[in-house]
Amino acid sequence: VQVWGLLRELCTLAHPLHPIERAAFYRAADAAGVLTAFRAALRRPSLPEALAAVHVRCLDCVLLCLNHDPSLLRRAALDVTSAAEAAETVPARLVALLADGGEMGTLTQASEALRILLDPGSMEPAEQNAFLDAAYERGHFDALLTALAATADGLRDAGDGGGAASAAEEAAGWLLVCRCEGLLEVLSSCVGKHGYRSQRWMGGGALWGALVALLRQPRRSVRAAAVRLVRLLLSESAELGASAAEHAAFEPMLSQLLADGGGRRDTLCNSAILQLLRDVAESDGRLSFVRMHLLRRHRSQLQALAAADVHPARQLLVGDADGGPPSPARAHGEENRPPESPTFAPVTIAAKRTLPPGASQTLPG
Repeated sequence: VQVWGLLRELCTLAHPLHPIERAAFYRAADAAGVLTAFRAALRRPSLPEALAAVHVRCLDCVLLCLNHDPSLLRRAALDVTSAAEAAETVPARLVALLADGGEMGTLTQASEALRILLDPGSMEPAEQNAFLDAAYERGHFDALLTALAATADGLRDAGDGGGAASAAEEAAGWLLVCRCEGLLEVLSSCVGKHGYRSQRWMGGGALWGALVALLRQPRRSVRAAAVRLVRLLLSESAELGASAAEHAAFEPMLSQLLADGGGRRDTLCNSAILQLLRDVAESDGRLSFVRMHLLRRHRSQLQALAAADVHPARQLLVGDADGGPPSPARAHGEENRPPESPTFAPVTIAAKRTLPPGASQTLPG
């Protein structure tokens, strides 16, 4: 633990150095076997309580290294020759730690490190295809989705953490919440950034099944995070509306609004759901499939929300009157305003005097 603390201090001291000097420091650290130490420290997702600080300090060093130059760890992950070696790379160990780790602090650190590693904006063109191909071929995203489904099941069984729950049960519930939020943050950061590679998992049953399970579990903060990811997915690709409809993702959202007294805007989750409905109502036809699905399958719920003065529900129902999306005037109740009478400029005597001789003095109209 003290050695890891010393390495963390050295990495912290190297941070304000000139980029060339900082690069020289990390090259020397790599030559001394620091990356091998990273893999060894992260090999086990959970450590005894006495050694839990090892993961924290190791991940501190990993994050400092990533903030300097993520390509150092990406190149090391690609420089393997077997599946066994690939399973021991830092990205693979971070995925395993996020899926099975037993400390909330390390889950947050692992989520942040994965977001940096998987961000193509920080990749050189030469490494982008190779690293992303390796990440998908080695099953990192399949492991993340499997962990998300298992976490959703655990949250459903754990309840809302209140009532007669013991301290141990409450701590286990909060650990699941932290893991779920970390997984959702990693997946959200990859939506729309990996091109064709991400299309399979974005529309797959593993993701949408886990999202629906999260929307049905009792903790509102987790439901809000799931709704935000659904909204992000639909904004990225309208075709994903078919996946949402197939897995009945909208039913638990509308049920929550109705259960909360007709859509009161008193929680972050309610606000996220209302914004999603507003996006669908104002999508200008891009999300027409989702709008028609809501009107056909959930009309009674939308009518109940509209009766409770929930504006997005009214927008959807107003747009259904003529089979198209509502115009701004109709969505705001201005479609019945009487038209203003046309205004004509008065014809002055001076204007009449300008007519040529012999012309009729009678003006048309």
